[in-house]
Amino acid sequence: MNLRRDDWQTQVRQLEEYHLERYYGDKDWSLRRTAEELNRSLGSISEDLRLSLALRIYPMIQEFHTKESAMCWLRQKGKVQLYSYRSWDETQIRDVLDYLRTELNA
Repeated sequence: MNLRRDDWQTQVRQLEEYHLERYYGDKDWSLRRTAEELNRSLGSISEDLRLSLALRIYPMIQEFHTKESAMCWLRQKGKVQLYSYRSWDETQIRDVLDYLRTELNA
């Protein structure tokens, strides 16, 4: 995956799209495999995926200039939630992928 050098909001959405596409095709796909494929730490992948989800739930965080400041706000407000794609059915994954593709191509 070649992340474009866009703003952090686009980068985390691209990462989520990348991860979900692979997970949708292979239920054994994991955050660890995404991290290995992209040569990134597991923690950075996990945080970016949380930020992508948070952008859909709390759209106002897109106003933060850095993902670090957005994550700081989420932590202060107690809004950082762990989630697992493994609990999603195929329709939910497809819906999120469709949403991400629309957002990234807007």
